[in-house]
Amino acid sequence: MDGSNLDDLKDHRPGLKAVKEWRIRHPLVEAQMAKEEIRHYSRDLGLPSWNKPALACLSSRFPYGMEITWKGKEK
Repeated sequence: MDGSNLDDLKDHRPGLKAVKEWRIRHPLVEAQMAKEEIRHYSRDLGLPSWNKPALACLSSRFPYGMEITWKGKEK
């Protein structure tokens, strides 16, 4: 699972190809939730991060076309 929301689907997100290949689910997209609605519910729940600035995924720091692979241990 990941934290993508409806607003993320409007941007150029090359990583979504990998996400699809690995069959990662997007619960917030499945719930049809956009960033504004998520912030609203987060504020109502008293979460301290409700108005925290958005942060880009670490993988967005790599140049387009660079292959990113996993070399970790399998569980």
